[in-house]
Amino acid sequence: MSDSAHRRLVDALGKAAKAFDAAQDDGARLDAMIATTRALVVYHTQDAELVGRLRTLGAVESALNDLRQGAVVAVVDHPPVGSKPTATSVERVQATLAWALELLTGPGKMGTELAAREVAEAARKQKLTDAAGSAVTAKQIMSWRKNLRGGRGATWAAGHWSAFRGEYQPLFRMPASDLKVVRARQAAERLVRVVAQVSPRSAPTAKPHGG
Repeated sequence: MSDSAHRRLVDALGKAAKAFDAAQDDGARLDAMIATTRALVVYHTQDAELVGRLRTLGAVESALNDLRQGAVVAVVDHPPVGSKPTATSVERVQATLAWALELLTGPGKMGTELAAREVAEAARKQKLTDAAGSAVTAKQIMSWRKNLRGGRGATWAAGHWSAFRGEYQPLFRMPASDLKVVRARQAAERLVRVVAQVSPRSAPTAKPHGG
């Protein structure tokens, strides 16, 4: 793909990201989401190897666009499997930030409260918020880790926690060293950065007086 096409993509994504961050309502945020998805589809359809493999992403753009226009979109118009929604992005955020804390307090060799503040600050810098735009707190992150450690987390969050445990076992088993500390802190930072991109406004809302 050409450099000019890549530059157009970068510009389009940058414009959409600014619009998303500056949006005053969910409608404007949805417009930015549609613009981002559309830019990605248009760009990647220039790659002959990907043609025919982008239908699912195109379907996402179409569904979002039609929802924005007030249409009923069959693919998303269905009740939850159980009595209430589960396996939501909220649970992914909980597990990821809790595991970042686990990395910092384990191989990262940081105290719990300091580590929780570090994770919360990293999330704030990456603009990870709840649906109302409020930042995640250190107290929330410590609570999520406590629940997941005790087997009291939501099912999908617990699944993510278990997957992280398996993925990062080699790091935990490394002999103590400065390199181990550095890698743990880098891994925690990377987890926060990724989940903030994947679920930017999906953090759980803090309870009143939640700290």
